[in-house]
Amino acid sequence: MKFSDVKVSSRGEIDLTKMMQSGHPVAWLSKLCWEITEAMVCLDPNPVARVYKSMNCAITAWHMHDWIWQFSDDQMKSELARHLNVQKFKSMQDFSRAIQKACPAISLCRQVGTAVKHVSVAYNRPDVTTRVVHSDQDGIISYSVLIVDGETEHLDIAVYSAAFEVWSRIYVHLEFPLWEQVYALWPQWQEMENSKS
Repeated sequence: MKFSDVKVSSRGEIDLTKMMQSGHPVAWLSKLCWEITEAMVCLDPNPVARVYKSMNCAITAWHMHDWIWQFSDDQMKSELARHLNVQKFKSMQDFSRAIQKACPAISLCRQVGTAVKHVSVAYNRPDVTTRVVHSDQDGIISYSVLIVDGETEHLDIAVYSAAFEVWSRIYVHLEFPLWEQVYALWPQWQEMENSKS
């Protein structure tokens, strides 16, 4: 399947002319990487700047599932199901459940990203919340965002980075365009493969 051949998705027409980017999922991987970096280096004394950067990360990390699903043909979806230890997907909702089960970080991104973007969350988990933390070290004020999952607190950047790695692995596994460049970003993957040999 060529990306130029994609006309209709399960939920409407894909119109790449509105995307302001390259028109395939690698643009979303790049966007997520950029947003994580922006959140990491944010030293703005206004907490809103750090919060907005975190919000963007959550939304992008969750919506990677739309891009992966919409740009996967039937063979790729079958391969994706095998990769996630599922017999097959009947719908994108099946994929959504499987990826959240396989990666708790993506599940957290769904909770936060959906609430941020759409206000209400279907299948809401009230045990997932967020908290903004203020710190002042040697007169340098900074803020961080914690994603609270029950009794466990996660730095938001760690959650988004874990989601990014899972999406990158799927991207490489399905051999989307430019998958070799994505693979090259993760030297530890080659080390793990070499140690298995």
